[in-house]
Amino acid sequence: MVAEGKLIQNEYEKLVKETIKLDLSTTIDLYPDYVTYVHQELKNLVASSEGLTKSLQSSDEPTRQQAEVELNKRVEKLLNSGVTIHTALDTKLQTQSKTAVQSKIGVNDIEGATVVIQHHTHELVSLIGGKDYKKNSFNRSYQSYRQPGSAIKPLLDYAPYIGDTNADITQLVSGASYCSNSYCPKNYSGDSYGIMQDIIQFDNGWHLLFH
Repeated sequence: MVAEGKLIQNEYEKLVKETIKLDLSTTIDLYPDYVTYVHQELKNLVASSEGLTKSLQSSDEPTRQQAEVELNKRVEKLLNSGVTIHTALDTKLQTQSKTAVQSKIGVNDIEGATVVIQHHTHELVSLIGGKDYKKNSFNRSYQSYRQPGSAIKPLLDYAPYIGDTNADITQLVSGASYCSNSYCPKNYSGDSYGIMQDIIQFDNGWHLLFH
């Protein structure tokens, strides 16, 4: 700046003698469960757009490792460019979900996870990867593959039932014991239920319920 005439010599000498004090701060991840998932989704999108998906799934380990290194470089470059990632995270609901998981699953050797999707917008609003999840550790909400359990009922049970019978949302159904030939399905608890309403309706849509 002195050479360009933007700063006089006396000012320059005064400035270079001043002590530089850096006020460093540490970034705190308030929602590591959700952030980890977002980063994974970002990596998947970058891998797809950069043509790295096939190499990442290769049976050849050196090929996979090289693709992973290249992917990490490109993701880091993208993040350092100042890109802004918008999500549907509901911070209040995320806090409530975490509290629920921690309070309802008290046994040390039992774990749990939650995923909350806003059904009318299809947005992922909350995701808990474990009772005391740490960033980049095993995230049970999307890395733990299990059979779908009752989550599959709307597709395999309720949808065909409604389609075949034109059932009304207020219709009552029997939850009593049932057998067809020699097949007698049982509830997990072993209990037999009476007449119940099979569908609950909300203001912004309807949700199916099965006991």
